[in-house]
Amino acid sequence: MTSSDQSPSHNVFVYGSFQEPAVVSLILECSPVIVSAQLHGYHLYRLKGRLHPCISPSENGVINGKILTGLTDAQLENLDMIEPLF
Repeated sequence: MTSSDQSPSHNVFVYGSFQEPAVVSLILECSPVIVSAQLHGYHLYRLKGRLHPCISPSENGVINGKILTGLTDAQLENLDMIEPLF
């Protein structure tokens, strides 16, 4: 890893199973600071046959989630690799 991989610079809003500290710790191989948050202007919905929720713009919608703070570029890449599975 290069030194740029180690410098925290990303805050990421998550919902669903990515809100669970055990899941996050497993994916990121660390325990970032996690804070509660809301994403306004979106709502959750489920596609038939899919286990995990999706989001879509919605004028009055609000999604409760978490913000993972101080993620490195490498940790963000780990989340991006896992996301298609969810």
